[in-house]
Amino acid sequence: MKINKINQSCQPIPSFIDSPYFVEEPFNWHLKEDAPEELKKEFEEYMKSDYEEIGVIPCPK
Repeated sequence: MKINKINQSCQPIPSFIDSPYFVEEPFNWHLKEDAPEELKKEFEEYMKSDYEEIGVIPCPK
């Protein structure tokens, strides 16, 4: 995961968010079938977590 550079105290942003394999449909986040296994694992772990508490939206400028 990479840290939001705008504010180092912000929650980490999962790397799949910026991936070309990530499909951000409302209520249907998923990865494309040909996504690398490592990215799939990160996505699955994130979706199992309490991601609403973690947050995926970058901190405001």
